Amino acid sequence: MVAMAKLARESMRHASQALADQDLEAAEGAMTESDALGDIHRRCEDRALQLLARETPVATELRQVLAYIQVGQDLMRMSSLAKSVSKIARQYHPSPTLPAEIVPLVMDMAQAADTMAERVCAMITDGTQELSLDDADDVIDTISAELTDAAKSEAWQYTNCHAVDTALISRFYERFADHCVSIARQLTFIATAER
Repeated sequence: MVAMAKLARESMRHASQALADQDLEAAEGAMTESDALGDIHRRCEDRALQLLARETPVATELRQVLAYIQVGQDLMRMSSLAKSVSKIARQYHPSPTLPAEIVPLVMDMAQAADTMAERVCAMITDGTQELSLDDADDVIDTISAELTDAAKSEAWQYTNCHAVDTALISRFYERFADHCVSIARQLTFIATAER
């Protein structure tokens, strides 16, 4: 889980770098990390299923295994979202992916997403309960709504492709943040047995 969390974070960091700098190598790195995370996830799922089938875990262990299966799914989805961001960045290479005035807002989302992913990594690594993710999640939700509204407004002065990609990218960051929140809740459930 620790390795998967780090890969999910790095994948989105590289995807964000690809967006900001038209960095093809960073885009490829995000895709490679996402694929590596998928390989680890498959091994973890197989081990979890074997454990459930052979060991008959008691309530605490069962709660932990089931919660970590869900955490693994969230981490997989996070890396898939990073991969989607990097694919959009790659298709525009070497041209800028987004209009110049949109990039700072997207980078603010990227920074907030990275903060959330960093906290998730700490929770998984240290076993700490839910660190506050609300501040970073609120930043992402606010910017996402702002970008989506701008992209569909009549005042939008860029291409339709840029409007679609702006809306998609903002949605990808928003979903990434939602998965971080879901992981924090699962980890709290492991520790307290409360939802």
